[in-house]
Amino acid sequence: MTLPGRLLRFALALLPAALVSACATAEGWRGVDSERAYEVAAAQSPARAQAPATYFEIHRDGRILVFSQADAYQSWRRTGEISQVLTQVGAGPHGETLIFQLTAAEAGQGEGSGAAQRLFGGELMGIEAGFHGEIHRRDAVWIFTRGSLLREFQLRGYATCVTSAATGGTSSRPVRLVQGCAAASVSTPRAVLARHRRWADLPE
Repeated sequence: MTLPGRLLRFALALLPAALVSACATAEGWRGVDSERAYEVAAAQSPARAQAPATYFEIHRDGRILVFSQADAYQSWRRTGEISQVLTQVGAGPHGETLIFQLTAAEAGQGEGSGAAQRLFGGELMGIEAGFHGEIHRRDAVWIFTRGSLLREFQLRGYATCVTSAATGGTSSRPVRLVQGCAAASVSTPRAVLARHRRWADLPE
């Protein structure tokens, strides 16, 4: 799916909420920051209790592999295999083949129901506290500590307040840690980088 297509799907998904918000306030539309605050609140609500805690997106050899579960990602790193997937040939933003990891329950629910696919397409947002997301591209490995930060990166194509981190990473690519502007001035959290190394089977 192209970036404009993903933006359109995201905008359509938010349209009902945006209309309600605009009607309920004298100020109407309050801008990107207010919409982000709304999404964060929604992600933390009981209705979103099943929002994913992890996300891994790997760009490799004309394919984009997407995982919503850390154990499935780690297993793929070790074996090169994914037990259950949904494959969409040529559906990536530049014609890549998309491969979405599925859980056993998602495999029987049909296309469009898997958390990995919905996270990639902007139809689902990961949790805030305790979230760990990674996007592995040719230029860098991006690590996100909140679901809303991953969403912003997907929509805008860039991140603000980025911290460079030395992890002995998965390749010669630099590691970019995205944890929000308030946290970016603090030292890089060791726990986040430790998870990155552990799930990638890198030495501690």
